[in-house]
Amino acid sequence: MPNEPRLESEKPSHVCCEQVVLLDRNIEHQGDVRKVSDYIKEIEMVMESTVPKTAARGAEGGGQVRIEADIGGPDRWDILGRQWLTLAISTPVLEALPLAEILNELGAVRKPDIEPRSRFALIFNIWGFNSELA
Repeated sequence: MPNEPRLESEKPSHVCCEQVVLLDRNIEHQGDVRKVSDYIKEIEMVMESTVPKTAARGAEGGGQVRIEADIGGPDRWDILGRQWLTLAISTPVLEALPLAEILNELGAVRKPDIEPRSRFALIFNIWGFNSELA
């Protein structure tokens, strides 16, 4: 995995991570920052490989996908200690995405072993969506 950011010309046009939003301030150790950064890169790679390169018929203009991750522990609110990923879409046209495949692939990405528990969200622009024009 590359540690350097990609040039704008190297980024895919069908999916682009617009924002990473930390939902808490629990990531304090440099080692955990690297683990979470690598995890985010893996999520980006899943999105790049599972989102079709061309917009589905009627889905031109795209939209946004929000992926929220709840990882780490041991202070898990879930009695079974599970870690969660949730996915939300901004517009009905994104129902054309292979959501089951995306969730399955995201679930297969190995979560980082960090402590304490941490939450963050990733906002992806899909099929050329531009939040500045919306």
